[in-house]
Amino acid sequence: MLACWLLRRAAAGETWFGHVLLVFAYSRGRWKEELAVFVRWYCAVQHTQPTARTAMQRLRWETARLPGGQAAPRCGVVSARSILEPVLIQRQPGKEDHFFFNHFVRVGGR
Repeated sequence: MLACWLLRRAAAGETWFGHVLLVFAYSRGRWKEELAVFVRWYCAVQHTQPTARTAMQRLRWETARLPGGQAAPRCGVVSARSILEPVLIQRQPGKEDHFFFNHFVRVGGR
């Protein structure tokens, strides 16, 4: 199992899954310090019959295309306030970049 965070992306208010890689503080103005997180994003994979029956959401690492045509991990910096809750992500056996999220399993019994 991997620890992961459920985050809200500010642009559209959508809920996304992200793996927090770094938490850091930065200054906004003279006296205001805020926390931000550097995140590697997951994206949803089209549901298949078995995942629909088990209520597990299938995920993979989201990628972006570089100018040379190569795929690179999609990462971003967001406010720490966009974190909704911690969740557990299970790696799909046999596939390094595919994961499952079970909606019924919550960290802390939620």
